[in-house]
Amino acid sequence: MEKGICDVTSKEPQGKPEVLLLQPLSIYFEPILSQKFNLLKPWESPLPLNVFLSNHAQFVQAIIASGPNCLPIENSLLILLPNLGIITAMTVGVDHIDLEACREKGVAVTNAGSTYSPDAADFAVGLLVDVLRQVSMGDRFVRKGLWPVDGDGLLGSQRKSTESHPQEHKAKKNPFQSFPRSEAFLNADTHPSPNQNPMATTTTNTPKIEQKPKVLVLQHINASFEGVLSPHFDLVKAEESSLPLPAFLSTHCQHIKALITFAPIVTVDSSLLDQLPSLGLVACTSVGFNHVDVDACRKRGVAVTNAGEMFTPDVADYAVGLLVDVLRRVVMADQYVRNGSWMLKGDYPLGSKVSGKRVGIVGLGSIGSHVAKRLTAFGCPISYFSRAPKPNYPSYTYFPNVLDLARESDVLILSCALTDETRNIINRDVMIALGKDGVIINVGRGALIDEPELVRCLKEGVIGGAGLDVFVNEPEVPEELTHMENVVLSDHRAVTTPESFKNVLELAIANLDAFFSGKPLLSPVSC
Repeated sequence: MEKGICDVTSKEPQGKPEVLLLQPLSIYFEPILSQKFNLLKPWESPLPLNVFLSNHAQFVQAIIASGPNCLPIENSLLILLPNLGIITAMTVGVDHIDLEACREKGVAVTNAGSTYSPDAADFAVGLLVDVLRQVSMGDRFVRKGLWPVDGDGLLGSQRKSTESHPQEHKAKKNPFQSFPRSEAFLNADTHPSPNQNPMATTTTNTPKIEQKPKVLVLQHINASFEGVLSPHFDLVKAEESSLPLPAFLSTHCQHIKALITFAPIVTVDSSLLDQLPSLGLVACTSVGFNHVDVDACRKRGVAVTNAGEMFTPDVADYAVGLLVDVLRRVVMADQYVRNGSWMLKGDYPLGSKVSGKRVGIVGLGSIGSHVAKRLTAFGCPISYFSRAPKPNYPSYTYFPNVLDLARESDVLILSCALTDETRNIINRDVMIALGKDGVIINVGRGALIDEPELVRCLKEGVIGGAGLDVFVNEPEVPEELTHMENVVLSDHRAVTTPESFKNVLELAIANLDAFFSGKPLLSPVSC
């Protein structure tokens, strides 16, 4: 040992107490701790560890153990520090500390207690939703530009284009093979008696074969959906006809009494209704029905149904997952680990706490109330904007306009219907009111937000981040968003789980059955 080094380092410290570190601290811890303590860092010294500790042994009374990967604190190390009085673990776990040896030497040991508990619990929920609903995968799918090319990442997997891979698409296992047929069709006698001669020319004693009701389909129908619906209905599919749409509709118009829509990409307006004079029902498999001119339907006596509350739990779960993902940066951290940056660059920058955030919900309907219920468990105060106060939720704070709601919120979650009044309801003024740390989650409709202004506000730091499941011109997504780390992008998958699709198809079949049999509809839209 060099005498000069020994003489200098063994002097009694002046001012701040000396605290020994056995591992580099997080960049978030060290600036704060260094203001109060003289932090001793053995890894920065050219001396062997035992020599370094001997030089400081007289004055070291405390160790900060920043994590389980630090040097194990065992009896051999404690012997070198006779004046040690406390070991402070910055973690909850203390398995890297020999507690028995510490007790024998009278060294106190502390840990982080329950400090991390809310954040760890929040993150666990976020990971659960991310894994089950494949949020990170969906974000990568959108950022790579695959949504317009390959279609939705349906039910957690890419849907191949039927035009380019028709046989592969049809060969896929139908996830709804065990889907129950509705009672009306289970009881229907749709086949001749096995004892009857099928070649008989007389019809006197031949039972009439009941034909399936015709249902018009004006857009691509997923093979799984078709497999469930076709046993019940004769699906008249426009995409399989070589005729222009007006000619196709003219050919079938007298026999079409029901139309089913699977996504809000087909507009049901007066011009379409005029071409379908026998139409009596528009069955929407979505919750939103802004693609249907309900007033025009009412005038023509055409009923409209939607998905009711079938998607509600899944959308509410997904909204919470998006919120956790944005605030805690789960998607970006996942990418950071996958590309090897954790090993090369250290920890990914911290996100923000979820628990306790002030949440403002735009539209406290079925979905909004389910979101509120879930976030109440996170300790989040809930406020909301709706057309009128909701007496059933006295613990939530009502705001008569979105601007005031934004001023009093850390997060805005959009779950309202798209109407003329709600289009672009989230504009620049609202985003400014929300503030630079504010987050917007949209599981409603893309046009609820002024999308170009959202891009600008994210780029300029007017708001802190966004979780977006819907966009104005789906599947097109503004390219600027795909390069931002403070957003989570999703290919309109909040509703997409096998369970919810099964339920909504059950409801659609039940509504169609009710319509064709003259019974009350199960989920009529108020006209």
